[in-house]
Amino acid sequence: VVITDTPSAPPIEATDSPFPFVPEPVLYAPNSNELGCNWWSIAGTVRDLGGNALDGYRIRVTPENSTFSETVFSGASQAFGAGGYELPLVGTPQVATFTVQLFSPDNAPLSDEITITTRDTCDGNVLILNFLQNR
Repeated sequence: VVITDTPSAPPIEATDSPFPFVPEPVLYAPNSNELGCNWWSIAGTVRDLGGNALDGYRIRVTPENSTFSETVFSGASQAFGAGGYELPLVGTPQVATFTVQLFSPDNAPLSDEITITTRDTCDGNVLILNFLQNR
C-alpha cells in the first residue's frame, strides 16, 4: 500500500483525549488487491503504548445519517500489518462520511467518535485510520 496523502486536520495530541486511544492522522492509499479501483474501504491498525499490535478490539463504523453500523475486529486483516482491520465498502470509491470508534474486546469505548470522509479516486480509495494507545 502506497500512502498518497496527509490528513486535512492537524494530528491529535495524545494528552488532549479523555480516552486511552487516539487516532493517528488519516491517510489515503490506492487499493492493492486485484480489484484495483473497483474497491474502497476503511482500514488501519490498533497499537499499544509500545507500538505493539492489539488484536480482538472492535472498530465500529457508522455511515453519516444512518443508524446502521458495521463492526470489524483488529487483527482480522493482516494486509495492514499485525493488529490490522479493514471494512470493505460496497461498489466503487465515492465521497462519503462515516463515524468510527474503537471499543475494547468487551465493548467498552476506548476512543472518541472520529468523523472521516472517504475519497472517490483510485489513488485514495482506501482510507487508513490507525489507533494508538496514549496512556
